Amino acid sequence: MVLGNMMNESGQQYVANKDDKGTWRVLNTWHEDLKMMTADEDISDDCDAVIALSEGQFIALIKEAGSMGILENANFGTGEAELEATILDRDQEIQSLNE
Repeated sequence: MVLGNMMNESGQQYVANKDDKGTWRVLNTWHEDLKMMTADEDISDDCDAVIALSEGQFIALIKEAGSMGILENANFGTGEAELEATILDRDQEIQSLNE
């Protein structure tokens, strides 16, 4: 089976994957280069259907998308401050209930 046709049928144009070295690869599954490949062939990084990003580049992209409002519910903090505030509120609630 031809790889490009199989990927077109999935309906998802872009697929992202991170390897164990921290490199992110984004594959355009609808790219013309994939239409001539078989399912057994490997897609190399120099294929025009692949964009390789370092971990830092990927994080910068996600942060920018979040600040532009492209990503819904994006949270880039650790959530530690919010968690501490919640714990403090609960401690105060417990103290008031004990009194």
